[in-house]
Amino acid sequence: MTLRNFIETYEYPIHLICITETWLDTYDLPHYNLPYYESFHCVREGGRGGGVAIFLLKTFDTGNIVYQKDFLNNNFLIIDLHKHKFKVGVIYRQPSNQLDYNASLFLQRLELILNSLKSTILFGDFNFNLFNLNNICAEYLRVVRSNGFEVLNSFSQLFPTRIGNFNQASTCIDHILTDLHYYFFDLDFTLHLFDFISDHKAIFLACKTPTNPPLPPPVKHIIRKILNHKVIIKRKLIEKIVTDSFTKFMLDISNVIKSNSSEVKILSRTNRPYLNQETVNIIKARNRFRKLATKFPYIVSFKDSLERYQRLVKISVKKSKLEYNKKCLSNNSNNPRKIWKHINYLMFSKSESSRSICQQLIVNGNTLTEPASIAQTFNRHFTLNPNALLDWCDGSYNEKQYTIDHLFVCPQCTEDEIFLIIDKLKNSTSVDFYGISNNFVKIHKKSLTPILTKLINRLLFAGIFPTVLKVGVVTPVHKGGSKKDPNNFRPISSLPIFAKIFEHVVYRRLLDHLTLNDIVDCHQYGYMPKTNTEVAIVHILNDVYSAIDKKNSTSMTCIDCSKAFDTVQHSLLTKKFSYLGLDPFFTNLLKSFLKDRQQFVKLDNTWSNPLDLTIGTPQDLKGSLHLYCDDITLINSADTPSNLKLHMENDLSLIDQWIKQQGLKPNYNKTKYLLFHNRLVSEFFTNQSLNIRFGTTIIERVQCLKLLGLFVDEQLSFTQHIDHICKKVTPLIFAIKRIRSILTLLQHFPYIMLLSIHISTIFL
Repeated sequence: MTLRNFIETYEYPIHLICITETWLDTYDLPHYNLPYYESFHCVREGGRGGGVAIFLLKTFDTGNIVYQKDFLNNNFLIIDLHKHKFKVGVIYRQPSNQLDYNASLFLQRLELILNSLKSTILFGDFNFNLFNLNNICAEYLRVVRSNGFEVLNSFSQLFPTRIGNFNQASTCIDHILTDLHYYFFDLDFTLHLFDFISDHKAIFLACKTPTNPPLPPPVKHIIRKILNHKVIIKRKLIEKIVTDSFTKFMLDISNVIKSNSSEVKILSRTNRPYLNQETVNIIKARNRFRKLATKFPYIVSFKDSLERYQRLVKISVKKSKLEYNKKCLSNNSNNPRKIWKHINYLMFSKSESSRSICQQLIVNGNTLTEPASIAQTFNRHFTLNPNALLDWCDGSYNEKQYTIDHLFVCPQCTEDEIFLIIDKLKNSTSVDFYGISNNFVKIHKKSLTPILTKLINRLLFAGIFPTVLKVGVVTPVHKGGSKKDPNNFRPISSLPIFAKIFEHVVYRRLLDHLTLNDIVDCHQYGYMPKTNTEVAIVHILNDVYSAIDKKNSTSMTCIDCSKAFDTVQHSLLTKKFSYLGLDPFFTNLLKSFLKDRQQFVKLDNTWSNPLDLTIGTPQDLKGSLHLYCDDITLINSADTPSNLKLHMENDLSLIDQWIKQQGLKPNYNKTKYLLFHNRLVSEFFTNQSLNIRFGTTIIERVQCLKLLGLFVDEQLSFTQHIDHICKKVTPLIFAIKRIRSILTLLQHFPYIMLLSIHISTIFL
């Protein structure tokens, strides 16, 4: 019986016929065809022997050759089926006496081919005996599986593909490989039909497409605006801006950004980002063998393959995670924010959730769910609510008269100064109200510096702060408590980028004048050069230790003001300017800075309507007062507890009066004090309160206070602060442990230094 006769008499149509060792040469090909079949061949270039062929039923599909190669007498032939959207290939590997050398070269070629293929079924005489898993066979299986393919043959000796003679054992050297993991395959072996052709068994393969193919991973579309900086620089679009008005300048810059920005739709898959294609293919193969092992528990080879793939999945996932993490950290080496975001992702099983935006507010018993209503409510709350605190202002204003030795003369700014200010801006892609980011300004600083210098000098001379720079975009940030209460949110305002540059110019000139005339109190440590919280803490503790060394009764009171920055009255600030010895133009500039300010509240893509903003040290004390911005710390000491109480109440009364004169509201309930003592003092100090009055409220005595981030206790043991630091550094140590395998020793230093900063606060 010939092959042609078998095809004609077989009860089912055979769509594909793959043959190895055809022993044909180029001249024989026209004579070896089958009717109704399209033939594809790959023969040896050096003569007869080997060779492979594929016969495709024309009524089933049409195909074209995608790979055809005779490599060291090893034949490769792969065709692409147009209708069925997958590929079919046949491979023949010649046995060789130099087995290791021949096999190694063959496997290198096979790995390149498998790595480039997708949706493929490969048939072949590979001459690797699956019944004898030596090193070569193990490497062959590794190449197959690492590229997402699996062997459909059973590893059981019950299913050989070639029957041995009297002195030879049966082998399994003819294999079927595929990466179509979700197709259903059925194999059958027969010998007697084709013993006239070959001593190998004929393998019949039935392939069925799954009725419900797996859905691809969910995809979300992210639209990002990409700014073409190269075009802006090449065409000198910024240098072409000629204007004497800051308003016109801002409009021109915004137009340059808009005209050179394009929206790009980015596909962001929601599956685990560290999984590469190789790992995904291995996971698919594991899942397939899991189904087969469940369906056919009596077939040992399926169970063995499942266990093998489970080990491969663990190894591959670990490797892909390592490569992904290394890539993320190296690509963001200059972006600490993204690095720590990725470290948080490594530390927790789920990535850190983004800061939630308020979805619901309850105001006066009414529930608001519309984003526009919520945004407008927040804006009214942030702008109008502080006005309710102004009732605490006693109306009297008696500002200290300063002796001005040096009258203020506002110097002009230079291009070097503006260039340096821009250079110190933080790297950030977030945009302001006009769509301008820090990164844009820093990239084009050479072009922007001359224009900004000219415009700022004009404004300094005219004493005007432009209206376009007075717009703030406010984002509500949850402080704690119920997210439905607007009182539990604080406003974070984002100002125009160019406003920050202009403000820095004004700040440097005003600070130089205040420092030169010794107007700023020496105990104010906030917003002052060469001072920080550590300096403030050291000075405060020095006062405490000095008083204790004198055997005095000593107390520390931390005074809290309600929304100190939000309730500063602009009218009071403008009165202060007249006492500072400023020239009229600079005074008008500061008044203009406070006048006609507006703010919006932004929630996602929802904007509120704009609203106007009108609101935004004592003397003669017995104790020492230390200030850090709006944090007030009072240190009192006396020879007896009764005198200490008198001193504290006297100082608190003066502070209360001064705070109200500034239009601020003391928060009596949050004002606390502690009494320093050792273990040998009387019961009065350890168990009783002095009943100190602040206003009309008896303030609470506590055993520990948080002073600028440092926990101070009555015995100055700092035990609670050490416990707090231990809790704080635990996740950092965990983070270093998680990333140590993906970083070099040099790359570890920033994270170790961050850990040492926290630990160093213990030894202040």
